[in-house]
Formats: sequence, structure tokens, C-alpha cells
Amino acid sequence: KISDDKAKKISSLLLLGERAFRRKEYDKALRYFDDVLELDPGNKDAENNVSEISKQLELEQAAKQIESDLNRAVELYRNKKYMEAHIMLKDIIKRVPDNAKAKKYLMLCSKAVEKKEYLDTLWEDANRLYAKRDYEKARVKYADILALDSDNKSAMDMLNRCEDKIDVMKKKKVSSLIVKARKAYRSGEYQKALDYFDKVLELDPSNKEADREIVEINKKMGDIIIPIIVHNKFCLLYTSP
Repeated sequence: KISDDKAKKISSLLLLGERAFRRKEYDKALRYFDDVLELDPGNKDAENNVSEISKQLELEQAAKQIESDLNRAVELYRNKKYMEAHIMLKDIIKRVPDNAKAKKYLMLCSKAVEKKEYLDTLWEDANRLYAKRDYEKARVKYADILALDSDNKSAMDMLNRCEDKIDVMKKKKVSSLIVKARKAYRSGEYQKALDYFDKVLELDPSNKEADREIVEINKKMGDIIIPIIVHNKFCLLYTSP
């Protein structure tokens, strides 16, 4: 049987322990309850309070860990490490299903992963077209990448390369057409020459030589066609019954 003095001591310690517990002064509360258990090893109130404090400490530790993991996941997301962030966020939601912040960033990560996968596909397609020297189609793909990711330096570099290649090919094509046009002109094939120069202007609208030669060819063709028309009219006039 516990003496009255000990009972009073135990009651006072329990009161102090419970007060410290309510204030979340867990270390202090545990010391009070431990003192109770030294005086009365089977005290149910002290044992129950110690158990509750242990649970509370575990919950708070778990909450701190969740917060730390969530901060790390957000940092990974901001550093564009979407897959790593995605894995961490799914684990957080598994532990705390109603965590709104984790749900928000998981959704953002999912969208970012989908976008990255699409960009990777565009990048592969563009590089394949570039390797096949289909620079026009490759340029479109690189431009699509930049429309989604304007800071993509690799895509910008490849877009510039495509434009350089297209420009070189255009100049070669223009030079080839001009050579053919000149040859046709010298052979008296004026319509053929005219067609070649028209194609030059389609590729290079500011080509002065093509403009000049078209004028010259039209004049030449006019000089030839008008006498023919006059001759034909003269023949019709004198051969009519």
C-alpha cells in the first residue's frame, strides 16, 4: 500500500507531467512520469502517458521526415530532375495520401515527364532527318522543340546548322539553274531559259541576274514573235480566195 505522502507526491508528479505533455514539453513530461514509475512501477496513468508521448514523438518525427522529403522532391523538380522527384512524391503520398503539396508537385512532375518524353522523341526524329540530309523537315522538328523549350541550346544550334545547310543547297541549286538557263539562252531555247530563270526567282526572289535576263528574254521573244505574227497575217491575206 502506498503511503499518503507518496500518493501525494505521485499525484503532484502526474499533474506536472500532464501539464508538460499538453505544452508539448515532452522531455520534461517524460522525466515526471519516470519519477512516478520509480515511486510506483505499475502506475497505469504514468505508463499510458509515456506510451502516448512515444506515439506523439513518432508522429512528429514522421511529419518532419515528410517535410524534409517533400522539400527535397520540390528541389529536384525545380532542377528538372523529374523522374527522381516523381518517385519521391509517390512515396510521400503513399505515406500521407492527403498531402496537397505532394499531390500538386506530382501532377507537375507527370506533365513534365510527358513533355520531356515528347521532346526526346522530337529530338530523335530531328536528328534522324538531319543525318538523312532532309534539312527542311529537320528544321521544322528543331523549331517544334524550341517552341516547347525555348532555352534548349542544342536544338537552337541544330536549327542554325539546318538553315546554313539549306542556304548552301539553295545557292547550289540557284547556280545550277542559272547555268542551265544561260545554256538554253545561247541555244536559242528562250522559253526553256525563261522557265529556268523563273525557278531561280522562286528560290531567290532578289536575284538581279534572273530579273535582268527575264526582261531580256521576253524582249527577245517579242522580237521574234511579232515578225512571225505579221508574216502569218500576210500569208493569210494573200492566200485567201
